[in-house]
Amino acid sequence: MYTESFIKLVKEVYPSSAIMIQMAEDGSYLLGQMLKSYADVEISPERILQTNDLNELKRMAARLKERRDLYDRWVEVTQVELPKDKRRQQYYSKH
Repeated sequence: MYTESFIKLVKEVYPSSAIMIQMAEDGSYLLGQMLKSYADVEISPERILQTNDLNELKRMAARLKERRDLYDRWVEVTQVELPKDKRRQQYYSKH
């Protein structure tokens, strides 16, 4: 279901997550739920206040942005590539 370029992107963003890589390679629609849950993570105010290194904070923010961008890409890919009945199921599961 997923293109090679999308699978490559999953491998780049989650290189140590065997389950996400496998789900991408298998074309699993459940990958989206995992990507969404990781994209929704935020840097806590406590973590920000504890961080003395601005570069470390920037790295954490860039990592979160990378995860959100991947989830956004998944949404685009599935809207284009899923058959209409699957898109309909996705719509109704959200509403």
